[in-house]
This record gives sequence, C-alpha cells and structure tokens, in this order.
Amino acid sequence: MNKTVKIILIIAAVLLPVGVIIALLGIKSGGGNGWGLDFTGGQAQVMTNNVDESVDLKEFDSLLVEVASADVIVMRGDSYKIEYKTREGKEPIIEEEGGKLTVKQPPMGLVMFDFNFGTVNNTYVIYVPDNGKKFDFDIVSSSGDITLDRLKASGNVKLSSGDVLINDVEGEGLSVITSSGDINCDKIRSSKVDCTVSSGDINMLRVDAGELDCKTSSGDIDINDSEADAVDLKASSGELTVALNGAPDDYSYDLTVSSGDIVVNGAEIEGREYVKENPGGKPLKLKATSGDITITVE
Repeated sequence: MNKTVKIILIIAAVLLPVGVIIALLGIKSGGGNGWGLDFTGGQAQVMTNNVDESVDLKEFDSLLVEVASADVIVMRGDSYKIEYKTREGKEPIIEEEGGKLTVKQPPMGLVMFDFNFGTVNNTYVIYVPDNGKKFDFDIVSSSGDITLDRLKASGNVKLSSGDVLINDVEGEGLSVITSSGDINCDKIRSSKVDCTVSSGDINMLRVDAGELDCKTSSGDIDINDSEADAVDLKASSGELTVALNGAPDDYSYDLTVSSGDIVVNGAEIEGREYVKENPGGKPLKLKATSGDITITVE
C-alpha cells in the first residue's frame, strides 16, 4: 500500500465518525433553525439560524442588486426599506451613498453537512414608495426569480437561471436578459422594451411601447392586447403569436418563417414570407426559424 492511499484511508477514518456526529446533531436540531458548515475562503463557518430582518433605507434614485442565489423582489411599498430572509452570517451587504442603493449578496461558499429541515430560501424584498419619483435599476443574478411590481423605473435585469415577472412598470427603457427561464410582463409603459431569452418563453400583456424587441432561442413569444410604434420579434425554435391594438393598416408587415405557417388577421398566407407596406407604416418585423407566426391587429 503506497503512502498516498494510506493518507486517504486515514482521512476517511477521521471524517467518518465526525460525519455521524454531525448527522445526529443535525437531525436533533430539526425545525426552522438547523445548522451546517459553510466553507468560504478556505475557512469553515458554523451557520446556526435563519434570519428574517427589515431595514429602513434612505431615498434613492439608483438601485444596484447583485446576487448569486436569491429571489429579488422590487415593489411599491409605504416607505423605502428592505426585508430579507437568509442564513445568519449571510446577511446582504447594503450600501447607501449619493442617492444610490447597492445591495449585494455575500459569498455563499460551499455548504456541507447542512441539516436545516425547513431551509429558508434567500429572498430580498426592496420597497419603494409611490412618491412620483422614477429611479434606475440594475439587477444581476446567477440563480433565482426576479419580480418588479408597480414601479416607476427604468433599467436592466440580467439573470442566468430563473423567471422574471414584471407587473405595472412605467419607465423610459426596460431590458431583460435571461439564459434559462420565462419572462412574464403585464402592463408596461416604456419607450423601449427589450427582452432576450436563451431557453424559455416570453409572454407580454398590455404593453405600450415605442420599440418592442424580443428574442428567444428556444421558446415561444406571445404578445397580447398591446401596441408599439415598432415591433421586432425573433424565435429560433418556437411560435410567434401577436395580438395588437389598432387597425391592420397601422403596420407594415415583414414576416418570415423557415419551417411553419404565417397567419395574418385570420388569413393563412401562402409561402414562407409576407411583406406588405401600409399607410400607417409602423414596422412589424417577425422571424421564426422553426415555428408559426400568427398576427392579429384589431
């Protein structure tokens, strides 16, 4: 038996009883306040409790949120404040300076021997009062859902894995990018709305935009009860379904499918392309590589 194998066996023999003891203690702890070992920066930290806190904030006109794994909700409230649920020792880093609020999630590290039965998901809820002021935001997340609810705001959302829900938001520009997850929007008023999804659906209801630009690599795009001065939609593998308010002549059509059908106001179009200039002249450009295009304007 060589020296390396001996060392491995010794380490295993030491860790085995430690693991058994930790398991027994973890099972005994149970409930909402379990504990675990968090290895961050090469050091082990014992986490014992879940934290549910509320912190009053100063008024801000700029918001930056950066998280690795957490649900983020920005919504209308009675005052400026943040409520968060997380583990003890993992509270968000909150910075307020010059009208800018920065909220960052500390490094989560590698959690081992986690026996918290009733684990709390990391959740940050930021409240903004309806005082007539608009603010700018940037929200960056690796994993978790993002919600924007009843706000006067403009900004960007970048998400690797999770869903985005936007409800009743008024601003000058809105950009959402997610690699894996759905984007669901209801009642948006913005000069520009730009949504990009690698794998997921885009659903929009009651959108009033100057420019509406949506792309998905794998998923459907559904626009309903909406209007825009310019519409540009692309789907590599998925359906494009659009119902716009107005008259059919308000838009000029540029529709293309590689494998699928085109239906305009109930009439199926022969061929893979439909181009028509109309007096209204609002550009309506849709391209589906593999999927159907269905347009209704009324």
